[in-house]
Amino acid sequence: QMSMTYDIAKALTANGFAKTGYTFTRWNTKADGSGSSYTNGQSVKNLTATDGATITLYAQWTANTYTIKFAGNGSTSGSTAQMSMTYDIAKALTANGFARTGYSFNGWNTKADGSGTSYSNKQSVKNLTSTNGGTVTLYAKWKINQYTLTVKPNGGTWNSTSSNSTFTQNYNSTKTIANPTAPAGYKVTFNGN
Repeated sequence: QMSMTYDIAKALTANGFAKTGYTFTRWNTKADGSGSSYTNGQSVKNLTATDGATITLYAQWTANTYTIKFAGNGSTSGSTAQMSMTYDIAKALTANGFARTGYSFNGWNTKADGSGTSYSNKQSVKNLTSTNGGTVTLYAKWKINQYTLTVKPNGGTWNSTSSNSTFTQNYNSTKTIANPTAPAGYKVTFNGN
């Protein structure tokens, strides 16, 4: 609050307010910004001619903007375009465009090691940072692909059993299996030999 005298110019008190996710832009005589505008610290006079009147100036705010970047985090191909965001406005994340051989995409995370906040592909998000001009990086999360290996002794024995055995294996992992024993009158061959 400041006191004014008619016909004497005075600099407006500097803005001391803050609003998370927004930047102060100016003062205005109307809360919706449709009145007379004044810059921070502007020299003003004669805002009213009425003795003892009170004039209220309302802080005007602009929503901060920031960028979301996407990191492949071990991807072997592809890219994902960054996106611009405005504070308090939700948007769907850009669809993942990265690929990683032997892995399936498993969402995004604010930390490369997956210990931060997670988001699904194309999830609607808002307010990932309140910093004007800031950048948030989301890292691709990957789940290793698995496959099933079934050993069929086909009348012989393998690992002391004549039953089929099934194992689940991760991509690019090795499973050592013992040689099977052929049924009587047969020999064991691999690769058609």
